[in-house]
Amino acid sequence: MTKWIDSSSYSRNDKERIPNIWKIKFGAVSITVAYGHVTYAKQWIIRCDPFFDNKQLGNISEAEAKTLAIKMVKDQLSIALQEISQERVL
Repeated sequence: MTKWIDSSSYSRNDKERIPNIWKIKFGAVSITVAYGHVTYAKQWIIRCDPFFDNKQLGNISEAEAKTLAIKMVKDQLSIALQEISQERVL
């Protein structure tokens, strides 16, 4: 089973290290969820090339952000696979 990895950057002076960036990888697909981005403070965002670039997930829990991010990527992959399947080979 693939696991989320803490990709947060911490200062040496941080007394409390609270993860705010999580990454998970499925083959060539890498999904990142981050909380507290400069532009999107107090919100979770998702990054996953080529589908999402700092798309807001909202002010939800960490677990909800991770679950929603995977669902969103699955939906995009499903759409892409459906389009590819309909394409005729010349």
